[in-house]
Order: sequence, then structure tokens, then C-alpha cells
Amino acid sequence: MATLYIDNTNKTGDLTGADWTFTNGSTAVASAGNGDAVNNGLVAGDYIRANGGTQWYKVATVTDGDNLVITPAFQQATIAGTATINWQDVSVKDGTSIANAWCHPALYTTDTVRTAGDIGKMRANQTHVMAGIHLIADEDGTGIAPIQLIGCNSVDDPWSDASDVDPKIDFSSTVFKLSWSTDFFWWFDNIEFTGSTGTVLTMGNVPGLKCKNLNVHDNFGGLQTWASISGSNPYPGDAEVEDCIFADNTNQFTIATDLKIKSTTINGGTTGFAIEVGNIELEDVLIGQTTPLTKDFYMGNGNIKARRSKFDFDKVSFYAASYSVEVASEDHNQVIGDHKRKSTPVFIERETTEVRGGGATSSIKVTPTTFCNTNYPKIVMEWEEQAVPASAQTRGVAIKQGLADPTGFPTNVQLWLEAEYYNHATNDTVTTAVSTATISVYDTWTWFPVTYTPAQVQKVRYRVWLGVKKSAEAYYIDNQLYDANTI
Repeated sequence: MATLYIDNTNKTGDLTGADWTFTNGSTAVASAGNGDAVNNGLVAGDYIRANGGTQWYKVATVTDGDNLVITPAFQQATIAGTATINWQDVSVKDGTSIANAWCHPALYTTDTVRTAGDIGKMRANQTHVMAGIHLIADEDGTGIAPIQLIGCNSVDDPWSDASDVDPKIDFSSTVFKLSWSTDFFWWFDNIEFTGSTGTVLTMGNVPGLKCKNLNVHDNFGGLQTWASISGSNPYPGDAEVEDCIFADNTNQFTIATDLKIKSTTINGGTTGFAIEVGNIELEDVLIGQTTPLTKDFYMGNGNIKARRSKFDFDKVSFYAASYSVEVASEDHNQVIGDHKRKSTPVFIERETTEVRGGGATSSIKVTPTTFCNTNYPKIVMEWEEQAVPASAQTRGVAIKQGLADPTGFPTNVQLWLEAEYYNHATNDTVTTAVSTATISVYDTWTWFPVTYTPAQVQKVRYRVWLGVKKSAEAYYIDNQLYDANTI
């Protein structure tokens, strides 16, 4: 493992010649005469740029002293008549010290071989223009020795710049991007990414990926991940994003793998959404709080589990009816005890105004949709009781229908309480008992008891199921399990 350095002002020297010309869209670079490319030792693999230019280019071939070929094609407006070319001889500049820092991030990620534990340090307050080239990798780190690419600041300051301006990778309004595929355990820290007309960070099959302190803005897409299980890569992939900012990207995240997002801000783009699909955990994440998004979540498969995060449940949308996909938020909007869940069939939220006198201080408000029906009932409340005695037991909950409904009330196979208990003295077999009560008066609490006899002292799970959509506004469940009728 090694620490390596990246500084886009570092060069070996200048190549002189008469009227060097860089032509927009061309890979050919030519001098009108007296070019010293060969005499100075320029070879394929070195980097050049027009004196004062914004982007370094890799030399593909050197034809003669006056003619050479670069990759990618020249991205800026044509530059003609320049007397010198900035040159970095990569046989001399090996990245191992400040004096020998590489001029281009690709020298760290792609051109040279990485070893697990390597750390690439990018000089603070610099912009690396990457138009016309993907930034990609071809080696793996390990769980205890990730490969890192980090931006320096006033704390980690090998150049003594005393700057906290993150280095920037600017794709300059091109479709190019940072593209990682089947490269394990890479960490990115303190870098700004901008200017991609595609999704700027694309990560596929990347166990151990970690993005920290990134500012990802003004791209078509912010982060895309995907996973597959095949051949030599039997890993589903995962990623972690922490202390990042994603803002003003048309689309923020498109996720098809496991992802954890912590202490991150996601703000709006033109017409974008925050997160599309995926199994995602959120902790202390702020979504659309400064600049709103069209959709906060656009769900197709996978689930979102959020803690202490802020987003708008009215901006949670589903591709189509999906009975297993849901968004669950604990301490929603950073309010302790305010828990909410939304799926295609139901929206479940904590309620503190519609409560039962003498009951719990909160209730569970359940608002079903037309997708909630007897064929696909939904668990809307669940408890677990430990060490229940092996004798006859009764437990119950209080439920009410909020508004009158001309179509009547749910039947006992559309709304019920279920107890799952152990029905054998030694084996782990279980069975269920269900309530038979029904609501008969709206806006009035109804007792839903269930009676059962466990065969051993063991835990019992209780679930309230709903499998109907009425025109009534919602159902309310007293947020407590009782062993006697208290209504």
C-alpha cells in the first residue's frame, strides 16, 4: 500500500515548437515546425495540455517531433499558435511525493496498478476537467484495506494550502462520469462532482463502496447502483453514502442494490426525484427541505427504512400496485415517536388527536387505498409479547372507523386481530387465533378480543390486518394491547 499525490499544476516541463495547434474534436496535435516532442522524450502514456489549457490529455502515440495523437479528442475550442505545451513525463512523475505528484486522477485510478490500502490524495481547491473520458478503476481493495481517493483540506494538507475548498471533478457538460463496476472496497472522500449529462456516479457490483463528504451537483443523475450475482462475482453489492450533498441533479439516486445513506442532504433538481427503487436505509437524511423535488421516492421494488429523516410522504409514489414494497419512517421529520409507513395498499401514521379516552396517548391512523382488499390484506399494526403463560389468554385492541360510510363496515374477514402462538409443548410449531368482532357504529371505539391457549411459555405475536377500502377517511387503532375490555 502507498500514499500517492495528484496535483494538476504539476508538470515536468514545457515542449516548445512553432505554433502548436489543438483542434476541437480532433485527436491530432501538430506543430508548424521545430517541435521537440521526440527530443524531449515525450512517449505514449505521458500527459500534455495546451499552455494555460483546462484539461490534461493522455498521449496515445508520438509520430515525430511535430505530430502526436492524444486521447480523448480535444474537448475545448480550437487553440492555435501556442508556443509551448505543458508536459508531464510519467516515467519521472510517479505520484509518490508532492514533487512528483500526478497531474491527472486517471493516473491513480486507471493508468497504474492499485494495491489494497492505497490512498490517493488530491490537492485542495483544484478543478480537474474530465470532458471526453470516464474515470474508472480496475483493481479491488479489501474490507480492512480499502483503496481511497480523497480530497485534501486544511486538516489533511500536504501542500500547505490552508484551503477547505474540495477538489472538483468537472465533466464539463459531457456524458462522461465516474464509473465503477465490480471494483470492491473503494472509498471517496471530500470531492466535488459536477457537469455530467449522464448519471455522474455509476456503481455496479461494488461491495464496500463508501462515499463521504461528496458534493454532487448539476448533473443529469446523482448516483446509480446495480447488482448481479454471477461467475467470479457472487456478491449482491452494497454501498454507503455519508455526509454528502446531492443537489440540482435532474435525478438524484437510481438504486438496485443495498444502500445506506447517513447524514446527507438531497435537494431538488429540474424535474427530478430523490430516490428510485432499491433496499435503502436512511439515517438523519434531509430530502427536499431547501429545494423541493417532484418526487421524494419513486418505488418499484425494494424497501426504504428511514430513521430521523425528513421527507414528504405526499411525494412517495409507486410504479404500480406492489404489496410488498413500502417506505417506513421512524421518528419521522426528526420528531421522536412519530412513526409512519406507506405502501400501495395503506398509509399508516401515528396520531395524537384521535385517541381513546383512558387508552394510550396515541393511536395508529390507517388510511387504505383501493389496492387494500380481501385478496391482499395488509398488516397495519404488530406487537410481540414475551413469556406468555401456557394457559387460556385473552388480548384485545380498540379500533374505530373515523367517518360514516354508506357501504357499511368491514366484516371480520376484512378487519381483525390475530394472535400467533406456540401450540405444541416442545416443538416450535405455531398456529393463529383470530377475532370475530366487527364495527357497527362509526366514530366509536370497538373492542376486538382474541382468545387462545399456548402449549408452552413462549412469545406471542399479535397483528391487526386490514383488507378493505371504504369511503370512510381512516381507521384508528388504540396504540396499546389489553388483556381485558376497557371500553
